[in-house]
Amino acid sequence: MKMTVNQKEFAKALTRLNRIADKKSSMPVLGHVLLNGLVGHKLKAVATNLDVFVETLIEATGALSEPLTVDVKWLRKIVAVLASNESVSLERTDTEEKDHRGIKVTKIELIVSGSDSGTAFTLPAGNAAEFPAVKAMGDEPIEVPAKDLLSALKATTYAISDDETRYNINNLSFEPDGDETIIVATDGHRMAVARAPFQIFDGQILISRGMALELEKMLSLESGDVLVYNDDGRVGFEVSGMMLHTKESEAQYPDWRQVVPKKLVGDFTIDAKALYAGVKRVTALATGRMIGVTIVATEEESCLKAHTEGVDATEMISMTVNVPGEFGVQKPYIMAAAKALGPGLLRMQISEDNFSVAKISRADEDDGAFAVVMGLRI
Repeated sequence: MKMTVNQKEFAKALTRLNRIADKKSSMPVLGHVLLNGLVGHKLKAVATNLDVFVETLIEATGALSEPLTVDVKWLRKIVAVLASNESVSLERTDTEEKDHRGIKVTKIELIVSGSDSGTAFTLPAGNAAEFPAVKAMGDEPIEVPAKDLLSALKATTYAISDDETRYNINNLSFEPDGDETIIVATDGHRMAVARAPFQIFDGQILISRGMALELEKMLSLESGDVLVYNDDGRVGFEVSGMMLHTKESEAQYPDWRQVVPKKLVGDFTIDAKALYAGVKRVTALATGRMIGVTIVATEEESCLKAHTEGVDATEMISMTVNVPGEFGVQKPYIMAAAKALGPGLLRMQISEDNFSVAKISRADEDDGAFAVVMGLRI
């Protein structure tokens, strides 16, 4: 039995599946994609790294005799070289043969061919039973605008800890707040908070960094609405026929509200683009990633300062100073916040604590997205 799909749609799906498949795992099957051609008039393709599952349905005709797995990297390359928009034929073959011990085994292969070019490839394939079990999501999703969820993710995901040993903050937090959802990320040195104008979950939900970043990529490529699932300890997001789902993290997230500065000694506004570019220039001689930058907002001067490789750099920058202040911060923290919250004017508020932090928000939003960054330890 053969199944036929459109080359362009299949290639697009495989590119996304390839991002999730774990090709370096000690489990070879995680570098494979599961193909199931028995789902109505569609081909269902699944990939996973055990943390995140991604599923997609592709319009098709015909059917595969049985589900199978195949190396996603090879399949993606093969489909990519076939002519755009031609039909791609998929056929499973099973051959009985004996292995080196003389024991009968079934050799599974997938024949991939282009209808116009006539080019055909025969790939070794695996048994679908070896693929990790794929749990179906519930039937009652919540529908939310993709653009609003994407905006909140862009304002926060950069601050998720990439240290997998810090299990509690290697996640993105979703927390209901009335009719809204507060989304929070932190790595212990900085924090990012955003609000989405809808309630997604009934209680706090944590999803892994890998899931959050993949969701952001998926939403940036699609438009329309997102279907959000929360079913029996699993969380799923579906848009344009593509489904991402993962197990909820059981970690205890820190109380992020305790970090937000309340007593302030500095308050000024600065253009996000000018801040980003200025920090980049005054640290141009830095050889490492971490280098301190001082933001000075006083009646005497408004400038950025840095000391790298024995050289002092200063750049005057326009600010509106409400309350004078001075704040030292690591370069990547301030640049990431400026990029995520820009373009436009940013408001910086500096705490009066000895262990100083600064709150950075959009100047035209009273209760919108914001970042909190730790000051330099002197």
